Amino acid sequence: MIRIVLAGATLALAGCSGLPAAQLAMFDGDVVTVGPNGYCADAVASRPDKGFAIFAPCATLGASSAATALSAITTVQVGDSGSAIVQGDPAGFAAVLSGDTGPKILARGSDATTVTINMVIQDGARVSVYFTDDAATAIEGMQNAEWRSFFDLDDRLVTVSVRGIDAAPLSERDGVVLLDQAIAALIVANTSADG
Repeated sequence: MIRIVLAGATLALAGCSGLPAAQLAMFDGDVVTVGPNGYCADAVASRPDKGFAIFAPCATLGASSAATALSAITTVQVGDSGSAIVQGDPAGFAAVLSGDTGPKILARGSDATTVTINMVIQDGARVSVYFTDDAATAIEGMQNAEWRSFFDLDDRLVTVSVRGIDAAPLSERDGVVLLDQAIAALIVANTSADG
């Protein structure tokens, strides 16, 4: 495992030998996860067998000639086959996140009082939330603000999250743009894979 620095935040992400990969297959290749442009998968910190992938700027993972990318991390959590729940009732899903249960779902720890939901947006069959969580972060120096979207990819629930760093925090606009880029890349990768 190596420690990488994103403009002042030390991330305990594991590097891999050779150049980092831009994508990571899950569930025996049924789903291909990718990050936004300029982001690569941390193959060791990710858990494709558990449906989890973490992406950071390729340059921080050892690709010295990589394109410049915002200092942030994106995570992708893909549910098991049959876990899709958003498309059936996106308005209901948005209402749950907007209500009393929302902070409990979003909290990093067991204390939902650390979560402040700033905005919940339903866009077709995708539900996004912008929130802050004041609980301790697993990665030191990460921003408390987070942008997260829930949507279904075929019959699987997918959650994509974006967080910046305290030393160079993402603006609300940059957080939304990076989240949109991550989701678009994921959908394209899986549309192409399906033919």
